[in-house]
Amino acid sequence: TTVSAGIASALATMGQKVLVIDGDFHMRCMDLVLNSENDFIFDALDVLLGRCDASEAIIKDCGMRGLDFLPAPLNFEDNIETLSNAEMLINSVKDKYDFIIIDSGADTPGIYDAFACYSDEGIVVTFQQSTAIRAAEVTAGKLADKGIDSVRLVINSFRQNGVKKKELPGVFESVTRTGIPLLGVI
Repeated sequence: TTVSAGIASALATMGQKVLVIDGDFHMRCMDLVLNSENDFIFDALDVLLGRCDASEAIIKDCGMRGLDFLPAPLNFEDNIETLSNAEMLINSVKDKYDFIIIDSGADTPGIYDAFACYSDEGIVVTFQQSTAIRAAEVTAGKLADKGIDSVRLVINSFRQNGVKKKELPGVFESVTRTGIPLLGVI
């Protein structure tokens, strides 16, 4: 979420028109990061269910000019039929923005799959732990299965001391094990 918000903010600062969609319906933290937890009546689920248009649910200039935000629902029960409307949602906004950033967790298959189908690129964010690196590798495979050829890796909360003590894998080992080209280290 922090990486998505940071990339979106950087693009908006560069004059790009950006929409951030909180596609992590179970965790829904983007509203906190963008300081918009009290700024909405409608959310992405309302759009998917046809209760409102995307334009009614999107928070305009969220924290900065050029950065719009579509929040995740307060409550969500997995509903694949609802998620099949993701194409309608994406089609209704794609011509209005230079970039659409969908923040998503790979551990929510229905939601993740619904939005990944419409992505051009993927950024996999992982921690250094072996379990997280393996999950990143699996996520990259899922993205490849969706036809997403451009996937990059961000290693979050990197701890060099853990590498020196041989408790955690280093950058080279993380990239080698995931098979994902490196975008950055935080």
